[in-house]
Amino acid sequence: MKTLLIIGAAGYLGSHLVRYAAERTNYTVLASDLDKSRIPAGANVTPLSNEELFQHPLLCDLAVNCAFSRGNDVAGLVSALRFNERLVLKMKEGRYPVVNISSQGLYKPLEAGNFADEDGEIRPVDMYALGKFAQERLFTSNLGDRVTNIRMASLAANARFLVFFVDSVMQGRAITVTAPNQYASLLDVEDAVTGIFGICALSENERKSIYNLGTGKQYSILRLAELVNETGTERGYPPVEIRVEDKGNTAAAGMDPARLMQDTGWRPEIEMKETIRRMFENREEMNHD
Repeated sequence: MKTLLIIGAAGYLGSHLVRYAAERTNYTVLASDLDKSRIPAGANVTPLSNEELFQHPLLCDLAVNCAFSRGNDVAGLVSALRFNERLVLKMKEGRYPVVNISSQGLYKPLEAGNFADEDGEIRPVDMYALGKFAQERLFTSNLGDRVTNIRMASLAANARFLVFFVDSVMQGRAITVTAPNQYASLLDVEDAVTGIFGICALSENERKSIYNLGTGKQYSILRLAELVNETGTERGYPPVEIRVEDKGNTAAAGMDPARLMQDTGWRPEIEMKETIRRMFENREEMNHD
């Protein structure tokens, strides 16, 4: 049985990867995070703190790195890069392949209807994306062709504006949209996990150095507000007013996932409205608890 190491295993994406690996693959899983008590439990899952991770040889067949700071807090980004530097030095001891989770934010903003391929112009949109580009370079320059960087679309459940829209409907507040003609490309975490494991299943000779992991679809912020309102109504919430205060932002995010689809056969399965429905369910469960 092969061993999979997942770093950042208590985070939103990492915890879903751990559950999927434990329940639907034959991997033995080593899972590390700052607080190992938050890592999902499983019969074939061994939780480790980050410090424990560094104290022992990383004996695995494949590693997936999800560890990074969220947002644009500079101190958090510096800490994340320092951790990743330490991690890379530790990984240099082994010869296993590494899958590093990066971001679609590396690519320059586009016009609606356009999608970046893996050779698209790098122009990070914010400090977080710049940190992710630095992380990519750190891994690739030290580990060479052992590394595959996955430039992943934003996870819908982590998109703050979308969470705000859902909360607004649940609380009966009007939704104010200040960038109705800005376009987002969002990914359900379930599709993200299956895409990542599709790449993990490739042999080292088949696996490319960079993959775009996204749906190949874009939604205007206004349309997303409308979908949230529609989904809320279907769940019994009164529809709320959608107010448009256009401040002129027309940038679009989006990636072409053709390379990943061709190499793995992966296709996104979860429609945006289903993703939003799941967000309502999760928020309702949190409020109930």
